[in-house]
Amino acid sequence: EHQVVSRRHPLLDRICDIRKQGCVRFAEIEVGNLTESSVNDLVSDVLNTSSPEHTLGLSKIVHRRTGGNAFFVVRYLQSLVDDGLLTYSLGTLRWGWEEAKIRDSTQATDNVADLLKRKLTSMDEEVRSVLRVASCLGRSFRASSLGSVVQGLYQRDCINSRGALSRRLSTEDDVVQFLELCVEEGLLDRQDDEVGGGGNGYDSRRSSSQSGNEESVDEKASINSGASKSRKYRFAHDQVKQASYSLIPPAEQDFLQLRMGEVLVDTCSLFPGDSIAGEEGSIDIEEDEGDEIELFAAVDLLNRGLNHIPPDDAQRRFQFAALNLRAGQAAMLSSAFGAAAAYLRAGIRLLHGRHWSSEECSYLSVELYSSAAECEYCNAAFDQTEAYAREIIQQPGLSFEDKLRARSVLVDVLGAMDRLPEAIDAALTLLWEMGFKLPSMPSKLVVVKELVKTKLLLKKHPADTLTYLPPMKDEMRIRVMRLLDTTCTYCYLSRPSLLPVLTSRMVRWSIRHGTCRYSPVAFAIYGLILCGVLGDLKGGNDFGLAALGMLDNVPGARVMTARTSFIVYTMVHHWVHPMQDGFRPFLQSYEIGMDSGDIECSFLSIQSHCVFGLYAGRPLEPLEADMRTYYAQMKEYEQELTMASMRPVWQLTLNLMGQSRDPIVFTGDAMDQEKELNAAAESGNIRAEYAVNVLRTWAAFYFGCYDLASELAQKTHDFENYARGHITVCRHAMFQGLVALQMAKMTGMKVHRNRAAQAMKRLRKWTSAGNMNCLSMLYLLEAEKSTLKKSAKDADV
Repeated sequence: EHQVVSRRHPLLDRICDIRKQGCVRFAEIEVGNLTESSVNDLVSDVLNTSSPEHTLGLSKIVHRRTGGNAFFVVRYLQSLVDDGLLTYSLGTLRWGWEEAKIRDSTQATDNVADLLKRKLTSMDEEVRSVLRVASCLGRSFRASSLGSVVQGLYQRDCINSRGALSRRLSTEDDVVQFLELCVEEGLLDRQDDEVGGGGNGYDSRRSSSQSGNEESVDEKASINSGASKSRKYRFAHDQVKQASYSLIPPAEQDFLQLRMGEVLVDTCSLFPGDSIAGEEGSIDIEEDEGDEIELFAAVDLLNRGLNHIPPDDAQRRFQFAALNLRAGQAAMLSSAFGAAAAYLRAGIRLLHGRHWSSEECSYLSVELYSSAAECEYCNAAFDQTEAYAREIIQQPGLSFEDKLRARSVLVDVLGAMDRLPEAIDAALTLLWEMGFKLPSMPSKLVVVKELVKTKLLLKKHPADTLTYLPPMKDEMRIRVMRLLDTTCTYCYLSRPSLLPVLTSRMVRWSIRHGTCRYSPVAFAIYGLILCGVLGDLKGGNDFGLAALGMLDNVPGARVMTARTSFIVYTMVHHWVHPMQDGFRPFLQSYEIGMDSGDIECSFLSIQSHCVFGLYAGRPLEPLEADMRTYYAQMKEYEQELTMASMRPVWQLTLNLMGQSRDPIVFTGDAMDQEKELNAAAESGNIRAEYAVNVLRTWAAFYFGCYDLASELAQKTHDFENYARGHITVCRHAMFQGLVALQMAKMTGMKVHRNRAAQAMKRLRKWTSAGNMNCLSMLYLLEAEKSTLKKSAKDADV
């Protein structure tokens, strides 16, 4: 209903969000307006005529006046009844009308709001008053909330000065009476009714009762009035709400909503009290569902009337800023980051010029700016994130603890922008200032010492007992764990020698000082190290499963689901389970990450989903379509890190489909090989260079360029050091063996036989340890080796 539903309709917003996630394919069906014939069928059916031919003349007028819009048609018929132009005869039991009178007495309208407004202005003042105030509360509202607002407006003497309400609406019972009347008129629906109240339909029975069997307003409203006060109502259509809102003079709309917001704040006791500080130095925002709804409603109303708060009214501005902070943080907990950003911006705007003027304002400003920076990071608005964080960091009077959240989110921004060395150095500096000293480039001896200490401690705490560890209490330790968790990702990608050190510290802290929300990630990475570095596949899998189990038992750990799941299923699970088992968890991790605001891990998960799909033999055409869709989302969210990881895989897929000029050159829709390799060389990003050259090795082998494949295989012989635990390590070992065997066939050189033997030895080791995904790879190499020995019989086996 493009003519009825505005572009800001919640349904359209939700559809837009789902499109961005890319997890659902949409098929749009355009539903146009009704034809004149269809309008006649509708009118004939509504009026229950014996033949559609009897309503042809009336239907032509209706179609001309409404353009065939279904909602307009129903409301237009209702207006004809209200104006006495369409009447029901009890004598003939038929509807009657005069086409000439209807043609002369009505006007065509392009906007149903005009038609509805004419209807509303003809109704009792009490009904109009109820609808005026209700329209400010949103599409749906509680009868009790509306009643409280009405009473509060009377107490604040807003009636005479603004003329918003009738004096017959001084109690909640009065309000309920007229809400029920609005339901009878088809303007409102009761949300708790099993069937809607007919807001979009025309009821001939109600019209026939108007001719002599009407109940009084009081009789209608007295039925279950106590239950009605606890009911929720909603406008029968957005256009009814819009028409009701238009009854308030434009100059008075903002002021009325400001007063309504203040009433809700007072009646619902939404102010946090004498102190705005809650646990962990933030506003206490733990509301039940009802309180949260009231909070959002009140703050929305207040924000619409901010222009009516004098600049020198410091007390009210401070209170409303604190409420916006609570609303923003509550919205972030619900993953509504767009709405949260709007609340936090309003809170910052309310304190304009007074942010750092007093201790109380400084504390509130730190909370507002820190929350806004974290929120905008989830919205991928990195410039705005940095601006909010810098505002705090640049304040000389703030303590280290006050600046900690802002500095931490800047580390996140550097990582998301693929500036990994800078992100690691910034994190290490911050950790050092927190009293947690770590080596920037640890030696092998340091790494071994850390792993030995951790292994000895874990002998007393097997993997199956980790869910019973007590919670971590020290807030500073939790903040250190948060920063270590973030840094681990960047170290895996850019400084792998530091990863075992960070992980070992996190694991030991979790055992000695208790677990926190970041502990599952620590044990998941430890499982990665056991599988990818130490070769303990069973032990690594046990700790990976333990990490997943901790998500339900460690307080607050559910927000780390996307991150933990990504690590376990990308780096650990495949070592002992079929790779296909990761498909569903990757999609779940992607969806959870998008909902919880962990955008980075969400896209890393979906990138792994695409990689595993390619390796498992998923059809290339739908796989490439998914890659294209997900890459567009990564670009929209400015996720440079995951974009860089996706490009080579996507381009390999395109090359295999024949959608590139040269199948062994990675230049096409996804990337430019020369630019990518030059950028990696200039920045010293060896892992990015390997990510391209490993897949080029495979492409060269696929398309018979064995000399190039051999050259690239040698360049990437130590790839395992830069992708510990990843399934690509196993697959690249297979291709190294295939290339070496092919070169041995072509040249007869022993060096190629030795390289093939080394590759087979690694695959045999992993297979013996329980990696079933490597078994088929090993069989393939053994078959190729048999052909090298001129043993066709063995090759067939």
